[in-house]
Amino acid sequence: MTTMPACTCALCSFAGPASETLDLSKRPADRQVDAACVAGAVARLKGLCLTGAVVRGDLELDHRVIEGRLDLACTFNAFRAQDETFRYIVDLTGSVVKGDLDFRGAVLDRALVLDGVEVGGSVVLWDTKATGGIKAEQLIVVGSFTARGM
Repeated sequence: MTTMPACTCALCSFAGPASETLDLSKRPADRQVDAACVAGAVARLKGLCLTGAVVRGDLELDHRVIEGRLDLACTFNAFRAQDETFRYIVDLTGSVVKGDLDFRGAVLDRALVLDGVEVGGSVVLWDTKATGGIKAEQLIVVGSFTARGM
């Protein structure tokens, strides 16, 4: 049986606390990270502050509770956080999502911040509960924006 070598990307080797920002915008060789690495770091660190990354693949957070801050200013193919529970603020300010941004069924104990986010697909906020509200100044959506049951 062959085993895959452990990932050595900047994100997987990041050992700082979730509240410390990992800024890849100044590290061009490290900017590309796999969506699985981002999801794994969010789970491992209980949150994540990441800037300047280009995320390969669709980021899918898998029905978990995220206790810490999620502050991502990155480029994504797609961002799915369906049925996710976030205990702290989710801030995607300045991110680019080439496909869909989907928070269907998500529970946000604090705010969802989408200031200056560009979405090439659709934004889906069906049955999303955001206790702290949703802030979306200068949000650009090429597809549709749907919100119901909020």
